Amino acid sequence: MICRLLPLQWFSVYNRSAFKKNQVGISVSDLNQDVKPYISASESLPELTIKVIFLSIILACILAGANCYLALKVGTTISASIPASVISIGILRFFKQSNILESTMVQTAASAGEGVAAAVSFVLPAMILLHYWQHFPYWETLMITMLGGVLGVLFSVPLRRVLLNIPALKFPEGTAIGKVLTACAEGGGDLGALCWGALVGGLVSFCQAGFQIFTDSLQVWFRVGQTFMGIGVGYNPALVAAGYIIGIEVGLSLLTGVVIGWVMVLPALFLHFGLSSSDMTRDAYTVVMDMWSSHLRFVGVGVMFVGGIWTLLRLIKPLLDGWQAPIKKKSSSSGATRLRTDRDIPGFWIILGVIVVSIAIYYFMWTQMKGLDLGISVLGTHGFILLVIGLILAIGFSLSTVCGYFTGMVGSTNNPLSGVLIIAVALIGALFLLFKLLPPHLHHILHLLGVLIVITAMIATAASISNENIQDLKAGQIMGATPWKQQIVLILGVVCSSLTIAPVLDLLFQAYGMAGVYPRAGMDPTQMLPAPQASLIASVAEGILTGHLEWAMISLGVVIAAVLIGVDEWLKPRGYRLPVLAVGLGIYLPTDVMTPVIAGAIVSYLVNRSMRQRHDVMSLHEYQHQNGLLLACGLVAGAALMGVILAVPFVLMGSSNALSIMPHSLHQVATILGFLSLLAICRWLYRTSF
Repeated sequence: MICRLLPLQWFSVYNRSAFKKNQVGISVSDLNQDVKPYISASESLPELTIKVIFLSIILACILAGANCYLALKVGTTISASIPASVISIGILRFFKQSNILESTMVQTAASAGEGVAAAVSFVLPAMILLHYWQHFPYWETLMITMLGGVLGVLFSVPLRRVLLNIPALKFPEGTAIGKVLTACAEGGGDLGALCWGALVGGLVSFCQAGFQIFTDSLQVWFRVGQTFMGIGVGYNPALVAAGYIIGIEVGLSLLTGVVIGWVMVLPALFLHFGLSSSDMTRDAYTVVMDMWSSHLRFVGVGVMFVGGIWTLLRLIKPLLDGWQAPIKKKSSSSGATRLRTDRDIPGFWIILGVIVVSIAIYYFMWTQMKGLDLGISVLGTHGFILLVIGLILAIGFSLSTVCGYFTGMVGSTNNPLSGVLIIAVALIGALFLLFKLLPPHLHHILHLLGVLIVITAMIATAASISNENIQDLKAGQIMGATPWKQQIVLILGVVCSSLTIAPVLDLLFQAYGMAGVYPRAGMDPTQMLPAPQASLIASVAEGILTGHLEWAMISLGVVIAAVLIGVDEWLKPRGYRLPVLAVGLGIYLPTDVMTPVIAGAIVSYLVNRSMRQRHDVMSLHEYQHQNGLLLACGLVAGAALMGVILAVPFVLMGSSNALSIMPHSLHQVATILGFLSLLAICRWLYRTSF
């Protein structure tokens, strides 16, 4: 896969078509064939060179920033591996002395940017939503991210030797990355589609959010009696490209969620709660978004929560079977020196690293908690910190193992990281209650919520980085890379990404606001970053500790999820799926975010249908010449980076409308131009795919 959509990570876990032929049309039999390393273990090529380190730092930071914007906008992160592979090969060709293993190292480090951004952007904004933080403090954000990320790398080292040797785990995406590197090394890589996509994606985004020559959405809402109906249509190029990559199955599931939530449930909520006198005079869009914020989104929370638990329950048996499967392949010469391609960071350094990180976590937590009034003694605070460290290590390693196994089964795109984190929040919150750590006063509860989010953020970063590392190590195994060097360069990527995350998050918050929380009055709500995962985690954490969740709405979501599970089970023997989590996301997110994703998914369907008419199963070589996916990645990256770049003048000038040049009287013209840009991008994606 070239793109990773974290809240949609579980959708095709049991998709038959995904096992027969994955979403980009590569035959699984092609992916899973045994291949000797591209560079044999007897060869020793330069890997950790100065140019590799420099390029790794740049790409890791850039992709971390871009993914922060995407994660907050729609819960999407672009996978760094394949774009970074193509970019690094293109750049390294300008050097006389370069080799394919250097590109392998660069894509490994770049994936850290994605992994860090996904985990942190999905969790830490909850601190803003809970009003525990008023901004993203640099020191705290850096420590949370860096400690969790380094812990994830250390966790993945002992997992590599186990997971990469389980016969049932084929690592489809890690294998695909290795194949892409091989094809690029043999002259099959083309930077053209990726660069043009980034250029056009950034330009369109600049015209939409900067000059506002194009609108980025059209809101059509109107009152019908005692209720409101309508739809919001979005034109964001990044979302269209994301829909193209995730495919029609998820797209139709999102459409189902939009219909259930925004066409059926929303009008019913207005009829149930009634309209106030102010609702009759206010703008229809504002009234609708207030209902979404206070009630409808919790219906989506209920659907996604049940869908997450259901998916994990379905995967327990495969997980246990995988761990119980004996690894028959044993070294006949245990005393011999290990091959270069089988050398990890030594166990002593792993244990020492875990101890050092644990001490650092202890010091960090003590500096954060010693001034808090939790209603417990100083000795009790030290004991509580030890409990926190134990939870981070135990739950973090468990989730890293689970995520690593899932990556081997279905790839990182389908990895249930988001849902696992929801379960982690519920588990940690339940343990707090079990150990009677819930203080009696509200301000005590707020402090405890902050601690819960910090723990979850560290666990999220550890699991995400471990997941990325296992996939990169599989690609490295195919290419013949040295594992310990990959692990070192991933730590470098984690550290560099951590240094940039806090200012990027704070910049985006100051420019757009997040999930209804604004740094200053008078900000444009249409430009707000919804931060869906952080909102969900904040709601679940606060609800568990205070008991003040919108239980009626969540219960409605639970009922809807139960019905959807029944429908999905009925469809499964017939070769179709209705992933519950995708439907829940369609309910949870605004329609102007979902509609361009659905449009891109439809384009993907049309492309795949045409390809099936031409070829039964595309070969890997033909896949390399399908530039549509690289174009989609470029569109996503360009639009996302432009969102980060525009945040700078927006903050300095105090308004997200600061660069607008389109007169308000020509708003309808801007709307038409925005719609035409959507059609043009859809057509471009379709034509480029052949």
